[in-house]
Amino acid sequence: MLLHTDDDAAAIHRCRSGDIRGLDALMMARHQVQALRVAYLLTGDRMQAEDVVQDSFLQVFRTIKHFRPDHPFEAWLHGIVTHVARQRLRGTSRRREVSLNAMSPASSTHAPDALSVARRAAVEGSDPVEAAELAERRRALLDALGALTQKQREAVVLHYYAGYSDREMARVLGCPSGTARQRVHAGLGALERIIRERYAWLPTETPSGNAAKREAHHA
Repeated sequence: MLLHTDDDAAAIHRCRSGDIRGLDALMMARHQVQALRVAYLLTGDRMQAEDVVQDSFLQVFRTIKHFRPDHPFEAWLHGIVTHVARQRLRGTSRRREVSLNAMSPASSTHAPDALSVARRAAVEGSDPVEAAELAERRRALLDALGALTQKQREAVVLHYYAGYSDREMARVLGCPSGTARQRVHAGLGALERIIRERYAWLPTETPSGNAAKREAHHA
C-alpha cells in the first residue's frame, strides 16, 4: 500500500500546524469517499456512516501529531474509522440484533428500498427491474454483514472490500497478523452460512467470496 502522496504530505503538514484547511481542502477531498464506503459497510447505515466519517476526520485533525509518516495514511485513517464505527455500534447493537432477527431491513438502515430504486430508475431511463434487483442484493449483503460479530465484520470489510493484507489489517485492528487472518476466515465462513440460510438467492463464490465483494463495491 502506498504510504501517501505529495498532496497528502502537504495536507498532513498543514494539519500539524493547526491549519484546518489542510483537512478540508485535501484530505477530505482525497479520502472521504473511500472512508465513507468502509464506514457504510461497517455500520450498514448511510446516515450513521456519514457521522462516523465526520467524527473520524475531526479525530484525524486532533491526533495528527501521532501519525507516523513511515506508515500509510489511508490505513491510519481507516483504523480511526473502524474505531469510531465500533464505538457507535456499541450503542445500537441491541436494536440492530432485533431488527436483523425480525428480517426487517428497512427499519435498520436508511438505504433505499427496491421499490424506490426501481421508480427512480424508470424516471432516469435505466432498467427498473435490474436496479431493484441490485438494491435487494446490496441490502441482503449489508444485513448478512450485520449478522457477523463485530470483529469478523471489520476483518471481512477491510480484507475483501478495502483490499488489506493480513499485516495491514493487523496494523489497522491492533492485533497480530495471525489473529487478523483467523477473523477473516471465520467471518467469511459465517457470512457464507448466513447467506445460504437466509438469502439463498444471493450469489456467492466460495471460498473467495468474490460475488459478495462485487456487491460491496456498489454499496
